[in-house]
Amino acid sequence: MTDEICFENVEKIYGDRVLLSVEAFSMSAGECTLITGDNGAGKTSLLKIVSGLLKPQKATVTIDGNPLSWLKARPRLQSLVVYLHQSPYMFDTNVYDNVAYGLRAAKLPDAQIDEMVWESLHWGKLDHLTHRNARVLSGGEKQRVALTRARITKPRFLALDEPTTSMDRKSRHQTYELIQQLRQENMSIVISTHDIEPFLDIVSHHHFLEAGHLHPIDVPMRSTDNTSRAVVTTFHRHGS
Repeated sequence: MTDEICFENVEKIYGDRVLLSVEAFSMSAGECTLITGDNGAGKTSLLKIVSGLLKPQKATVTIDGNPLSWLKARPRLQSLVVYLHQSPYMFDTNVYDNVAYGLRAAKLPDAQIDEMVWESLHWGKLDHLTHRNARVLSGGEKQRVALTRARITKPRFLALDEPTTSMDRKSRHQTYELIQQLRQENMSIVISTHDIEPFLDIVSHHHFLEAGHLHPIDVPMRSTDNTSRAVVTTFHRHGS
């Protein structure tokens, strides 16, 4: 079982601009990492690279102790990491079929799919939307469908790109609750966000992306016994 994916010397260039020059980045089982930064800093590009969706100019990826080029690691990344865009793609069908999509692609028995989908719809508080076309849902409802659809396939790692953008207060709260539950289920989560405060109960590491580099930030982490501790990240400043 893959418990950690490490990236080294990640470089992404657009034209004559070096968007990313990240010395080290890792995702470990059961941890939640926040990535913040200004718009255009490269947060989305970084999440797509670690998800196997965007080719960097260079990067070394270590999976199960084996260092690989990004191209050779790409199939494994795509099987281990699920990336969710801030505006999740919905298939032009009902919510049930959207959630069932990954299970059908895996050719599981219909009875097993049905049982898993209904459990997942209940988990995502989507029971009342089961037969609604997913494309007409609100932004918050679509995000909950996307999180539920991702969870049902049991990925090891989840990359969330601005998961609460343009949501009202109620929808943000519902989305936070689902992400907290995923963290409690020991899923590794990487979140790009401008909205830091709600995630402080679950965050393990926080990094600020600026001028292509990841800068670690100490995070006060609230534990279940109401104590606080500082979490020092393990990423390194460029050139440090």
